[in-house]
Amino acid sequence: MFDDLEAKNVFKYFYKICEVPHGSGNEKKLSDYLVEFAKKNNLYCERDKFNNVLIKKVASPGYENVNGIILQAHMDMVCVKKENSKHDFENDKLELIVDGNFLRAKDTSLGADNGIGVAIILAVLESKNILHPDIEAIFTVDEERSMLGAKNFDISKLKNKIMFNLDSDEEECFVVGSGGGLSSEIIYDINFINSQQKSYVLKISNLLGGHSAVEIDKERANAIILMARILNELSKKIKFGLADIFGGTAGNVIANCCEAVINFDEKDFDLAKKMIDELVECFKNEFGLYEKKFLIDIFECEKRYDVVLDKNSFDKLVQTIFLMPNGLINRNLNLNGIPETSSNIGLIKIFDGKIVITSFARSSCESKLDFIFDKLEFLINIFGGKIKILNKLPAWDYKPESKLIEFCKKNYGDKAKIMATHGGLECSFFKKIKDIEIISMGPNIFDYHSVNEKIEIASVDRFWKFFKKLLANMKNY
Repeated sequence: MFDDLEAKNVFKYFYKICEVPHGSGNEKKLSDYLVEFAKKNNLYCERDKFNNVLIKKVASPGYENVNGIILQAHMDMVCVKKENSKHDFENDKLELIVDGNFLRAKDTSLGADNGIGVAIILAVLESKNILHPDIEAIFTVDEERSMLGAKNFDISKLKNKIMFNLDSDEEECFVVGSGGGLSSEIIYDINFINSQQKSYVLKISNLLGGHSAVEIDKERANAIILMARILNELSKKIKFGLADIFGGTAGNVIANCCEAVINFDEKDFDLAKKMIDELVECFKNEFGLYEKKFLIDIFECEKRYDVVLDKNSFDKLVQTIFLMPNGLINRNLNLNGIPETSSNIGLIKIFDGKIVITSFARSSCESKLDFIFDKLEFLINIFGGKIKILNKLPAWDYKPESKLIEFCKKNYGDKAKIMATHGGLECSFFKKIKDIEIISMGPNIFDYHSVNEKIEIASVDRFWKFFKKLLANMKNY
């Protein structure tokens, strides 16, 4: 169905990208593919030790004296799959499905964030017909976890001062600023005691989840927090021990699932089931407008756990989750009320005799990130343990006087919207280039970082037409 579209080569490359596993930290094969692509198309290419790839293409005839540009996208995707899926993100290709006017993947996230950006750049680099100035194309790694690639990319290799980042998800929106981020990990030592009781699995599933930058203000439930609330309520009437807990998929993803293994006497099962059913009704009242399909169940565990957390360790875990900042904290009223500051509890697990809880805070105001970190340190002071900063990302500041903004608006038309995003973008690391102007853009992507991720096919085609026009009109910049 793509042969009739102007963007058919974009989809050709997107399909090829989806055949190569490229989750965060697993980008080597895709990096190899990009190097081979450059060789096949006789383009200058170099790769650094992080697997970032830089490809250069000389200007079209007549564009030799036009301002050169930087095109940038990241290789990695967030890997999320349905609970019953057997997909192996380390080795399997994605199975793509055309669903009406959308493209999605079977039972997994699609990786249109940012595979479609990579595909657009490859289609530009391959084309012999698109008019364009000198191009420096940058493909970075590990954006979704730490922005390791952008953070370590050698910007001294770049000469151009106009950058188009292709990592945005709303066709009509041109992003000119992004929030900073603070990823941190709370770690507690825990103590175990012996248990002779029966083991049961307490399971929360089918929450919406989603990207903690995009969906954090949409009142979606966090499975880790719901689990803490259930455990707290059960502890009021049932004597049980927590044997294990694991929830969430990534620090920057709202947790849509969580499982705990608890030990208690078989005679208390009916009471536990009744209390859980009552809590389900409670949660429906709180989140039912948004969370339509979530499930909470309890059932006998296939194996018996013979040790559980002691009371002090259990209390520490539950109380920490209760007190950690989570969700939208405040909005930026200077930019149409977009989220300014938020925090997300993204992961929890018991590992090597420790409780590990990962959170990701975001803000366009650096001091508010520091404030959230101070709150987490106070929790540590109360309960003991330690806190570790996994990653801190700078903000990309909005510059309303930008010539590039006006140029893009003029080429797109009256529907163009200028905005900043609550999420972090790699642009914040490239802003260090003196006098650089940056703008981020892309076609419509929905529900990314989730199994419901999909991209609008017609939007890709419209965006491709606009982007080709933009490159050709750089002659008038």
